[in-house]
Amino acid sequence: MPAQSPSPCAPAARPPGQCWRPWLGWLRWLGWAGLWLCALLWLASASQATPMRPPAAALASAPDAHTPAISPGALPDPAAPSPWDAALAESGIGLGVLESVTLTPERTLVLKGWAVSAQPNAFITLAHVWLGEQPLYTGRLGLLYPRPDVARATGHPEWLHVGFELPIALPALWPERLPSGPATLRVHIQRGDGAQFALRGDPGVFQLDLPPANAPAPAARWLLALALLAPLLALALPSGIRSARLLPPARQRALFGGSLLLSLALLVAGGWTGSSLALLLQHAPVTHDMRPYLGVAQTARTDEWLVVTPLAISQTTQPEPMAAINPLHGLHGQNMNVVGMTGAPVANLAALAKPATWGFFFLDLRRALAWDWWLPYFLCLGALWLLLQRWLGTPWRWAAVLAATYTFSPYSVSFSGWPAYLTGFAVVGLLAADRLWLRRSHAAHAPHAASSATPLWAAAGWGLLLGWAAAGFVLVLYPGWQIALAYLLAPLALAWFWHSRQRRGWGSAQWLGLLCAALVAQALLGAWWLDGQAAIEAMRTSVYPGQRSTEVGGYADPWALAKGMGNFITMFQSSLWAIPSDSGSFLYVLLPLLAATLAMCLPAGQRVLHAHMHRPALLAALWAYVGFALLFMFVGLPAWLSEASLWARVPVIRLDAALGLAQTLLLAWWVGAQHRPDHLPSAALSNATLSGTASAAPWPLGLRALALASGLGLAAWLWWLHTRMLAPLQAWQTAGATALMVALAGLLGALLIGPRWRIAIALYALWTLAAALPFNPIGQAPTYVRVADALAPWLAPADASGPPARVAVVRENRWANALSAAGVAVLNTTFYEPPLRFWQQLDPGGAAARQYHRYQHLRILLAEPQELAAGAAFSIFAPTLDHVDLRIHAQRMDFSLLGVSHVLSNAADAAHLRQNPSLQLLTQEGDWHLFAVQPGG
Repeated sequence: MPAQSPSPCAPAARPPGQCWRPWLGWLRWLGWAGLWLCALLWLASASQATPMRPPAAALASAPDAHTPAISPGALPDPAAPSPWDAALAESGIGLGVLESVTLTPERTLVLKGWAVSAQPNAFITLAHVWLGEQPLYTGRLGLLYPRPDVARATGHPEWLHVGFELPIALPALWPERLPSGPATLRVHIQRGDGAQFALRGDPGVFQLDLPPANAPAPAARWLLALALLAPLLALALPSGIRSARLLPPARQRALFGGSLLLSLALLVAGGWTGSSLALLLQHAPVTHDMRPYLGVAQTARTDEWLVVTPLAISQTTQPEPMAAINPLHGLHGQNMNVVGMTGAPVANLAALAKPATWGFFFLDLRRALAWDWWLPYFLCLGALWLLLQRWLGTPWRWAAVLAATYTFSPYSVSFSGWPAYLTGFAVVGLLAADRLWLRRSHAAHAPHAASSATPLWAAAGWGLLLGWAAAGFVLVLYPGWQIALAYLLAPLALAWFWHSRQRRGWGSAQWLGLLCAALVAQALLGAWWLDGQAAIEAMRTSVYPGQRSTEVGGYADPWALAKGMGNFITMFQSSLWAIPSDSGSFLYVLLPLLAATLAMCLPAGQRVLHAHMHRPALLAALWAYVGFALLFMFVGLPAWLSEASLWARVPVIRLDAALGLAQTLLLAWWVGAQHRPDHLPSAALSNATLSGTASAAPWPLGLRALALASGLGLAAWLWWLHTRMLAPLQAWQTAGATALMVALAGLLGALLIGPRWRIAIALYALWTLAAALPFNPIGQAPTYVRVADALAPWLAPADASGPPARVAVVRENRWANALSAAGVAVLNTTFYEPPLRFWQQLDPGGAAARQYHRYQHLRILLAEPQELAAGAAFSIFAPTLDHVDLRIHAQRMDFSLLGVSHVLSNAADAAHLRQNPSLQLLTQEGDWHLFAVQPGG
């Protein structure tokens, strides 16, 4: 064996073949990136698939109104020759009729008709569809359902199961493949023996006028592709000694950081968003140009598409854009400073601490909404990537992978990125505090370098950033996440400062930075308080969320730590027992991590793992938090302790944000421990230090036993938790799928402890991202939202100097929030600030104050007779925590009491409201009816 060279770069020290090992690392990264992309695309397409079944009308054998040659009531003349028999004999293969062709708003072409084979032993199998000369579909025809009308009209009772319904998705990725305009449809049916016959029918059915696809332009799609590829290409930069000579690791990290900024810029430039806003705009009396592209809008995310996003848009359409009081909401307006999460844009100093809203001030609406959607993700991803490297010693590539598993976790995307937004502020604050308190110079290979004081200008800059992050963290306005994250990250910061105490100090620069942080935080939060004081006080004293009952914990579902395992399925299911935002979680691998931690606490374990304890103070802080969080979830706290510690404001079902972050930090600690150069055999230093590609020492028996026990333990634990789920939740995840997921989780747990940990981390990342990324749709945000053309003239004031129209919307809350986003003043939208002045007009004595003093979706509904007292015109009550209903008598209610000029309702309610003397029907179109309110009616 040749002697080892003291220099890792010396050619004599390389074993045979080592010169091409860096390229193997580069190819491996490309391979993993390609595998991830392919798997995500496959899962994205698979998650959108819905089972095909005949509609209820077809199952009931209702005849199709467009059937050209079948009369449902006609009975064949036994003496007359059957034209159907003649047609079948002429074909000799089969007979069928295409009865109708429909294009849905989702660009799905639905073909309906019937088909029968001439030979009973030759079954119908496939359908071939062409649009003009372009093939559109080839595949199975589907299950044939009963058509007794066909059997009766043709005189063939055996032609019963002949009906079909064929939904064909038109091209989505590249809609230009299918030109718009007039085209002729051709449909051939194929039997099992390969013979084919053409469908017949009314010639008009086969003539289509395909409208242009409402799809993003090709240039925007290229921007999307480049935005996705830029970070992946930077992540796949070649590693190793030879590559490091050309592109040092520090420059590689800088390139990856730059790729994140480039990706954000490209997504914003293309106007791309993952919002489900289309659900609000599609069926409301408004016009818009939102362009869905991939995926399905998620109904479960109502807080985003029904509340926060339209509230933000309404700030751009109100009479004084970005003003604190928005008159489009309610009778007296709503203070927009109290809108939480990413918030609404308000022109005050506090807007500096709401970076997601910055786009509304300097970009058009499409790009402002894109900025509002993507900034939370990139803020968290970039900040967490830096923290994992600096605090836990994680190599930059693995830090990026682990940061992505938290930022784009099922829990984060199911809440529209808001947990990532809050975490981003917290992590930026930690990084700023770390740099502010850094007093001594630091170099990995120069531990005894002379100390140097932090420049005053640098300390002031880090202090400004710390104050900004603190204010942004507060203005998210969701204590359930804020308190849980603060309890995790504050002790972690103290542990880090203790670990790096040799490089800490306190001097005039630190005092200056702390002063700057305090002044910035005070200025930003003070501006917010002064501009929204009345609304903040109204929220503080509200029944919900201000006086929400004390949370003591202890009520987590027994399977809470296993729900992330099946997010491939549960993220796309809703029921009485689970919705996506409650199902989204993490694949918790705490058991293997705990085994590795305990083993490393012992000298024998350190020898088995070929490592020693890595940053123990941070490790202790993380495990202490995990233990406390699990105690709160499954056991609970005394009420007095819960109140004193502020955990009384933390719902158990919202702990995933902090617990998932704790696990991500533990995984980063484990990866950092594996990559310590002094933990590796000297022969592996040359490549492992830069790329982590060197092989570890042989896997000893003790390590194998520990890994096997961890994997089996994790698998058994997840299986046991799965058996404790409610029966409907178990039914979603079939026994085979559950067994496969449990086995893969066990394999992951076993591989995590040992030399194959890279495969475990890659599997964990793939599992997490494949379940989460297909959840939100991808499309272009609208450049405008306007009132429908048929409605707009009626809502314009007759006199330009007169008061603007104000509308009460009956029943249809989507219409209400969409109209306010389009610039119409609406009485009943969604209110963070309770509209107390309006309610006090209807309830002067305050008898129903506990019903309406809360955050609320204000709904106006027609009352059932039993819901009103004798002779009463309305009643007020809150059926849920966040809904307040004004139930009105359709005929007795005097709408002039509401202070509105118009009432908008659907057709069903309009039939009852026509008899109300205070209303006069103005116009109607489609499903909406508009009434004018008569004063004193």
